[in-house]
Amino acid sequence: MIGNASGPWDFWSQHPEYDEYWANCTHSERANQIKAPMFVISGWYDGDSPGVSETWRLLTEHDVPNRKIWLGPWEHGPNRARDLEGTAFGEDAVVYDYDVNVLRWFDHYLKVVQNGINEEPRARYYVVGENKWRTSEDWTPEEAAVTPFYLGSDGRANSAFGDGKLSITQPQQDSKPDVYVYNPSDPVVDSGERIPENRRTIELRQDVVCYTSETLVESITIAGELSAILYASSSAVDTDWVVALSDVDEADNSILLSSYIFRAKYRHGYDKPELLTPGQVERFDIFMPNIAHQFPVGHRIRFSITSSSKFVAFPNSNTGLNPYDDPEPILATQTIHHSEQYPSHVLLPVLGA
Repeated sequence: MIGNASGPWDFWSQHPEYDEYWANCTHSERANQIKAPMFVISGWYDGDSPGVSETWRLLTEHDVPNRKIWLGPWEHGPNRARDLEGTAFGEDAVVYDYDVNVLRWFDHYLKVVQNGINEEPRARYYVVGENKWRTSEDWTPEEAAVTPFYLGSDGRANSAFGDGKLSITQPQQDSKPDVYVYNPSDPVVDSGERIPENRRTIELRQDVVCYTSETLVESITIAGELSAILYASSSAVDTDWVVALSDVDEADNSILLSSYIFRAKYRHGYDKPELLTPGQVERFDIFMPNIAHQFPVGHRIRFSITSSSKFVAFPNSNTGLNPYDDPEPILATQTIHHSEQYPSHVLLPVLGA
């Protein structure tokens, strides 16, 4: 690909599945040994935010004392801008006492300075759209109600112009599934970055199914960790699911909030790969990066599904074969179910007023 041999690439190709090599690289295998205080700082547009979510999940699971988290409208380099890709975050997005607070934390835990930072709320986060900082005693905020938003359609949710609906009402038994064809030779081309990019053009594709809420008559604010539960089948023995949450304005601009890619054969865990039975409906529990965002009156909430993201992962060949062997790709017919039996939904942590 680059014209030169790559030592790491060659080495990784010898470990295509989760094994002792990868187990030795992940802190999830040793999270129970974490005892030191940790101050986690990240942002909604940090490309490493999935790792931040995993770290915080492990710290919470093992109840590591003196953990603290600060999440802003920031990229990997925090606290440096008030806007990104045309999205304005307001004057308070840059925190002038940022360094002071970091030093207070080190002073308290390294020098035993009693400056009160240990008595402040555990989580501090910035709500984009509202453009304000909030605090909570935990992350996801304790006051957030994790709410399922269900997928629905009459079987034609293909593209933003389809009939896909997103609602808190559970689907009916006879809800028709949506079908699209994924061609690995024609992958979805997005930025591959965690930025508030406009997905309007992407959502014109027939291999992107879109589920959109009614126009909001009241604002909705979400804050916390997100996830999706997808009931789907494929004609292939392995494939990918790419899910995305976006904020759609009055001009039909669809601004990305959170997205993630999930390989079907790892639905039971990276350590338990299992190929699909073609045509068999399976449940997929899909992680999505965290966010704090206010959907204003007049906007709509959109959840979309496709099977590729060219600049995030090499397109899945749909063959189930070792990707390092560069197998010949095949087409996959994907079916998204959303009925009473298969209630596909996205879980959003909704804040009250």
